[in-house]
Amino acid sequence: MKKLTALFLTAVMLLSLSSCQKTPTDNDKETLESNPVVATPEQEEKHLIGFSMSALDSTMKLTLDNFERMATEHGWDYVSLSADGDTSKELTNCENFISLGCEAVVIMVCDSDASVPAIRLMTEAGIKVIIAGRSAKVEDDDYYCYVSGSQALGGICQADYVNQWLQDHPDQNLNIGIVRGLPTSVPAQIKYDAFIENCVDLPENEGRVKLIMEGYADAEAEKAYNLVTDWMQVYPEINCFISQADDMTSGIVNALRAQNYDPVDDFVIVSADGNSVGIAGLRSGEFDATVCLSLRSLGDSCGDVAEKAFSGEACDKTVNIDQYYRLMTLDNVDEIAAEEGLE
Repeated sequence: MKKLTALFLTAVMLLSLSSCQKTPTDNDKETLESNPVVATPEQEEKHLIGFSMSALDSTMKLTLDNFERMATEHGWDYVSLSADGDTSKELTNCENFISLGCEAVVIMVCDSDASVPAIRLMTEAGIKVIIAGRSAKVEDDDYYCYVSGSQALGGICQADYVNQWLQDHPDQNLNIGIVRGLPTSVPAQIKYDAFIENCVDLPENEGRVKLIMEGYADAEAEKAYNLVTDWMQVYPEINCFISQADDMTSGIVNALRAQNYDPVDDFVIVSADGNSVGIAGLRSGEFDATVCLSLRSLGDSCGDVAEKAFSGEACDKTVNIDQYYRLMTLDNVDEIAAEEGLE
């Protein structure tokens, strides 16, 4: 009965939950238990995978699109739920994955620390948990596999662009403001540290690069707007912004324009994510560069790991993705966008 209920709920969720807008209610479950459906042999053999998203900003929506594409290509049923940045909702979502009978769940954690109980809960229930992209402070027994790439590479790519700009403009210096994402994100901290080490603290950049201000905007455009609005009133010498998310960078650009600055000609603006916002920013000239996260590779790699989980194979605890981050500029935006299926 439990398996039949899960199969029917999967069909319902595929129609209404893949957009992450509906959670099964107690009434739904009671109705299904009193009116069971008969599954065909083909349906019984179909695997069910869950996708637990931390939120659904533009980058996470693209990530989910790639996860769902991957599941469809493998012929699996899937259920997608968003935590909206709330770890208590994330835990509830994971309880739903258990009740639905998911065999594997790919999770983009809300918080490296606070998401651990949700991961452990699913693992204890027999679900193969695949942590994707963002690491969590878990023990080896808490999860099946962690799939990601070098987080430091994201910061190194940003540093490479700034360093090359300095070489191309030997008579100019950069006063930098860094708009950071979530203070609890381990990957974001790694990217930040890599940028500082490979640019701000680089001996050859001494006297030419100065970090003026930094602050968190929680990956939100409005918070980045407010942050930069305040900064420019106190530190008008800032002429370069490093941002950890394209959505935040759009807020930076709007804040500069609102104060009658020209973001195209008067600032060096280096972003991250490489989503539709970043692509538009590059083409408008408002973003000088962004670092493209290969969400297609992330989806495909998670699919390979899930295939092993479904077949009962052992898997390495960590799967590293080559070229997880790539520097995207106006010169290569069309090529990378095509490769990532962004257009």
